[in-house]
Amino acid sequence: MTSRAAVWLPVLAAIGGSGCTCGSGHGVASSPPPDPPASARPIGATAPAPDLSPAAHAALDRRIDEARKGGRDAVAFLAPTEAESAAYGAWVTAAVRAARGAAKPPSEAPDGFAIEVIEEGALWLLAERPQRRRGAGAVAIRVGAARELVVEAPHTFFDAKTLPIARTVFDRQRARALVVNTAHRYRERLAAGDDRAGGGDEGPDAPVQSDVAHATRSFFLAAHDALVASGPGLPAIQVHGFGDATAPGVSVIVSAAGTRADARGAATALRALLGDRAVRVSPDEIGVLAGLTNVQARSSARAGAPFLHVELSRTARDRLAADPDLCAGFAAAVAPPGGAGGAP
Repeated sequence: MTSRAAVWLPVLAAIGGSGCTCGSGHGVASSPPPDPPASARPIGATAPAPDLSPAAHAALDRRIDEARKGGRDAVAFLAPTEAESAAYGAWVTAAVRAARGAAKPPSEAPDGFAIEVIEEGALWLLAERPQRRRGAGAVAIRVGAARELVVEAPHTFFDAKTLPIARTVFDRQRARALVVNTAHRYRERLAAGDDRAGGGDEGPDAPVQSDVAHATRSFFLAAHDALVASGPGLPAIQVHGFGDATAPGVSVIVSAAGTRADARGAATALRALLGDRAVRVSPDEIGVLAGLTNVQARSSARAGAPFLHVELSRTARDRLAADPDLCAGFAAAVAPPGGAGGAP
């Protein structure tokens, strides 16, 4: 435990700001962060992954915003059929394999989808065509050298500010992929006028199709499955939010969610950043928000891959959003040790 914290403490002290920082929403700072450690390099990499250009950061933010347009209340959510899910997963697999080899993106996409080159040789975005939106989500893939890590934000409309926080983790860790939802987790209930679904952090217990962290079939899950299966034990970090009243005085709840992720190591690094009382490991230290029903976590467990389920209180999310340095420290603290991540 202590050794993992020791690895990250110098990083927490050194990082400044580059790429997307929470404090600026989707802003871009001028000075580059330090290169990731050699242990974070992907299989076969001979150099650290470079940061994206400021133009690429801005373009990715713009395109993600466009992909999410109408996802709160205007776009009707439509889950994929089994065949659509399989075709989409195969497309994501082809894209990540091409990206890893710095090759051209796949020339064909499933019906209703397209790959956009955000920056040549650096970043692609897999998303729905604007006229065919159905809440399928969006996948950013880093091309060439990258840390083999998947960062996910499945409830960006409902868990306020989790999108810029996840973007910061993706940027800071030079992660291979970022997966973002494009429909509200309670989209069907909002359409039916259920006022319990419109707020943030606390909503109905029973999952619905548009809750991609719990629905048994979604394009989001198909993307997760494809990315995790694309490399040996590819780790994932998923960012969520909870209401302050759920765990008074607690800022962060981390869980391995039934996988081999190093939740205790992440908690140690987070305590060094936020204080001992601010962080809990679920279910060992607190009996809520362990992520055990999360479908991406279950998929990772079946694949033998680490999955770190990270829950942030509303107050913590507000703090991270207001403080770019703190948000950068958070991104370093939750990253798995080494290139594959997770506990042995």
